[in-house]
Amino acid sequence: MKLKVLYITFNIVLFGLLFTVFFLPLLYADGSIAREFWSINWVFSSIFLIIILVINIIFFRNRRLVEAIESEDWTALSRDLEEQIFDKKKMSFKNVRLLIESLLLLSDFPTINRLEVILRNNKPEFIPRLAPKFAASKLLSGNFADLLDFTEKFSKSNQTQNEWMSFYYAFALQLLHEYDKSVIEFKKLQEESPNKLIKVLSSYFFLSVLKSYNKLLPKEIDAKFADIKSEINKSFTQAKWKRFIAKEKQEIHIMVLTKLIDSATDWIFN
Repeated sequence: MKLKVLYITFNIVLFGLLFTVFFLPLLYADGSIAREFWSINWVFSSIFLIIILVINIIFFRNRRLVEAIESEDWTALSRDLEEQIFDKKKMSFKNVRLLIESLLLLSDFPTINRLEVILRNNKPEFIPRLAPKFAASKLLSGNFADLLDFTEKFSKSNQTQNEWMSFYYAFALQLLHEYDKSVIEFKKLQEESPNKLIKVLSSYFFLSVLKSYNKLLPKEIDAKFADIKSEINKSFTQAKWKRFIAKEKQEIHIMVLTKLIDSATDWIFN
């Protein structure tokens, strides 16, 4: 409803400006001056009308998607997008991203797998940009072996610089009980990642969850914990951290890690 109100308001404002600029001279000048004004500025009025027309066309072409998003009707949204992408082969990045996000909210993992195959055959350049969302799908579906295979390809190539793929790779190793390998990956992220959330999550695994495998003495674990805690406290209070986390969770591949993030937050601010 908000987008509809914004659309109507936008049209009122544009038509109001058009009237003000091109018809108001009639109130302050005789007809000849007004005609001269219009003859000079007809190009601008045409551009103005074209802008209004384009905006209205875009809105009406996407109104079903807009209505589904506003009403949070993910089933209707995914149905419309599947028709566009699977049947009509109209694969804009925006629509593909919306589809995978709506399918994640619906836990429709088979359709996400189908989408991945179609993209590999038709739009392979989209895969790296959407890789964390596909990784989240494989995590939620419980297909940890597929998650490891998928994320390993990215961790050993330059296909994406998204650090979340490195985190999901380390997490997949942990879920498959390959603890020694997982510790190595989490240690690397804990030491090198500029992303504060990834740094805290990786530290939580390296120093707490997998402490039996990190080959550190208890006093070394305590020292490293003190270092990471001090680093985080320099930039965040607990309240500020929670605001930061809430903003990060706007990305669905981060939102699915909510329980893990909550545990790591309790650990670092204990």
